[in-house]
Amino acid sequence: MVAFAEKTYETKKGAVPGSYKATVSKTVTVEKATKMSQSMMDEAKAAMGGDASKINASWVNDLLNKYANPGTSGLSVSIPDAGKTDITFELSRK
Repeated sequence: MVAFAEKTYETKKGAVPGSYKATVSKTVTVEKATKMSQSMMDEAKAAMGGDASKINASWVNDLLNKYANPGTSGLSVSIPDAGKTDITFELSRK
């Protein structure tokens, strides 16, 4: 679970009530990324248009790239009028 705070009004904290598509990413340094599984490396390579040289940046997303895109994440969240303080997403490595 990740905690976050968002301020959308001067006097209130939190997101505006409504339904939203959600994204999740986890940024790690390249040193930690060397421990990525082969399937994650293949996915990162595909996301870079097949150019593996672009993976050698100073950081990479340690989660499946599908979660970083609102069109492919499959994640959503509804914020009620009363607000919401806990949001949990179940992610898979598949």
